[in-house]
Amino acid sequence: MFHGVEKVAQSRLDLYELVAHHPDATFFVSYKGDDLDEYSIYKNDVLVIDRSVEAKVGTIIVAQQDNDFTIMRYDAQVHSETVLWGVVSYVIHSLV
Repeated sequence: MFHGVEKVAQSRLDLYELVAHHPDATFFVSYKGDDLDEYSIYKNDVLVIDRSVEAKVGTIIVAQQDNDFTIMRYDAQVHSETVLWGVVSYVIHSLV
């Protein structure tokens, strides 16, 4: 048994509390696209997107391009037609 697991098992963890650092700006989105292995994002994963976090070079973002949403790695050279929608702060996926 892992050290301290019995203590954690006795109390309930609130996933929302753990991952929504800015509750008014946090969104949970079910990803239905093709697997994005380079980002460790797979079909049916849940993306936790924080719209209040400033994107930094290298972070994974959700952007809007041509009235559609896309997931990409942020770089300083984002095209003018690309609108930053939010920063992916967590990815939740099943292991079974």
